Amino acid sequence: NLWMIEHSNAEAKELSNKAGDIYNQVCLISERLGKLGKTSGTASNHYNDTITAVVVGVFHQTAHF
Repeated sequence: NLWMIEHSNAEAKELSNKAGDIYNQVCLISERLGKLGKTSGTASNHYNDTITAVVVGVFHQTAHF
């Protein structure tokens, strides 16, 4: 009976360790996806700003013709 309790405790500890590893991996993925989202948002804003500047510049230049 004591052996079963020790075995059960060992399995519970192993399960707890694996769950902690999975949790840490999920947190890391979440952080990286958050950074990726911010980066892609920044890239999108720079692209839109550039296109707007080009379009406004072209229209401004062609208005003189």
